[in-house]
Amino acid sequence: MDMNEQQFFDYVIKFGAYQKRSMFGGIGLFQHDAMYVLVSDDRIFVRGGEELDPELVALGCEKYRHVKKTDHGNSKLLRCHRSL
Repeated sequence: MDMNEQQFFDYVIKFGAYQKRSMFGGIGLFQHDAMYVLVSDDRIFVRGGEELDPELVALGCEKYRHVKKTDHGNSKLLRCHRSL
Protein backbone atom coordinates (compact mmCIF):
# COMPACT_ATOMS: atom_id res chain seq x y z
CA MET A 1 0.00 0.00 0.00
CA ASP A 2 1.44 3.41 -0.94
CA MET A 3 0.02 5.04 2.16
CA ASN A 4 0.22 3.96 5.76
CA GLU A 5 -2.83 2.85 7.74
CA GLN A 6 -3.40 6.23 9.38
CA GLN A 7 -3.26 8.01 6.01
CA PHE A 8 -5.82 5.54 4.67
CA PHE A 9 -8.11 6.10 7.67
CA ASP A 10 -7.75 9.87 7.19
CA TYR A 11 -8.71 9.41 3.52
CA VAL A 12 -11.84 7.30 4.07
CA ILE A 13 -13.23 9.66 6.72
CA LYS A 14 -13.97 12.01 3.80
CA PHE A 15 -16.76 9.61 2.82
CA GLY A 16 -18.42 9.61 6.23
CA ALA A 17 -17.90 8.58 9.82
CA TYR A 18 -16.87 4.99 10.48
CA GLN A 19 -16.02 2.73 13.38
CA LYS A 20 -12.85 0.62 13.62
CA ARG A 21 -12.94 -2.87 15.14
CA SER A 22 -10.34 -5.60 15.44
CA MET A 23 -11.31 -8.30 12.95
CA PHE A 24 -9.50 -11.39 11.65
CA GLY A 25 -6.09 -10.16 12.76
CA GLY A 26 -6.61 -6.77 11.11
CA ILE A 27 -8.84 -3.73 11.43
CA GLY A 28 -12.36 -3.68 10.01
CA LEU A 29 -14.01 -0.40 9.04
CA PHE A 30 -17.76 -0.25 9.64
CA GLN A 31 -20.58 2.08 8.66
CA HIS A 32 -24.11 1.45 9.93
CA ASP A 33 -22.91 -1.80 11.61
CA ALA A 34 -21.67 -3.25 8.30
CA MET A 35 -18.00 -3.91 7.57
CA TYR A 36 -16.93 -2.57 4.19
CA VAL A 37 -13.11 -2.69 4.38
CA LEU A 38 -10.54 -4.85 6.13
CA VAL A 39 -6.98 -3.55 6.58
CA SER A 40 -4.57 -6.39 7.30
CA ASP A 41 -0.80 -6.77 6.81
CA ASP A 42 -0.56 -3.38 5.05
CA ARG A 43 -3.16 -4.47 2.49
CA ILE A 44 -6.70 -3.29 1.89
CA PHE A 45 -9.52 -5.77 1.34
CA VAL A 46 -12.89 -4.54 0.06
CA ARG A 47 -15.93 -6.39 1.37
CA GLY A 48 -17.74 -8.04 -1.49
CA GLY A 49 -21.18 -9.52 -1.71
CA GLU A 50 -23.47 -11.27 -4.13
CA GLU A 51 -23.28 -8.53 -6.77
CA LEU A 52 -19.78 -7.20 -6.13
CA ASP A 53 -17.86 -10.50 -5.85
CA PRO A 54 -17.84 -11.28 -9.61
CA GLU A 55 -16.64 -7.77 -10.43
CA LEU A 56 -13.79 -7.97 -7.91
CA VAL A 57 -12.75 -11.39 -9.24
CA ALA A 58 -12.82 -10.06 -12.83
CA LEU A 59 -10.47 -7.27 -11.75
CA GLY A 60 -8.04 -9.86 -10.41
CA CYS A 61 -8.61 -9.14 -6.72
CA GLU A 62 -7.74 -12.07 -4.48
CA LYS A 63 -9.99 -13.18 -1.63
CA TYR A 64 -8.85 -12.67 1.93
CA ARG A 65 -7.96 -15.97 3.57
CA HIS A 66 -8.36 -16.04 7.34
CA VAL A 67 -6.44 -18.79 9.13
CA LYS A 68 -7.93 -19.70 12.48
CA LYS A 69 -5.28 -20.49 15.09
CA THR A 70 -7.59 -22.91 16.90
CA ASP A 71 -8.33 -25.00 13.80
CA HIS A 72 -4.78 -26.28 13.32
CA GLY A 73 -4.14 -24.11 10.28
CA ASN A 74 -7.51 -24.55 8.59
CA SER A 75 -8.44 -21.53 6.52
CA LYS A 76 -11.66 -19.88 5.48
CA LEU A 77 -12.30 -17.58 2.54
CA LEU A 78 -14.19 -14.44 3.45
CA ARG A 79 -16.16 -12.11 1.23
CA CYS A 80 -13.33 -9.61 1.26
CA HIS A 81 -11.15 -9.03 -1.78
CA ARG A 82 -7.74 -7.43 -1.92
CA SER A 83 -7.73 -4.11 -3.68
CA LEU A 84 -5.40 -3.60 -6.63
